[in-house]
Amino acid sequence: MRASVAEVTLRRLLAWLQWAGQEPTPERQAAILRCIADNMTADTAELCDRCLQPLLAETAMPSPPPASPLLQRGSIDYGDY
Repeated sequence: MRASVAEVTLRRLLAWLQWAGQEPTPERQAAILRCIADNMTADTAELCDRCLQPLLAETAMPSPPPASPLLQRGSIDYGDY
């Protein structure tokens, strides 16, 4: 049997909480379930986005680190042109 839209969304949101290092407290879980119940008419991706917005608002996410080390320009001694 396939998982329902609500089950898939709940799994995704709980996985996001774990990834973000947040504790899935009973209050948070209840808020997620309320959000899922309130937005059941949306499709799966939209439902997940709608229910993720309140979690993002209450969670202070750190800014991502730089993608690469800083560039340091230098000569490779090819000589004059």
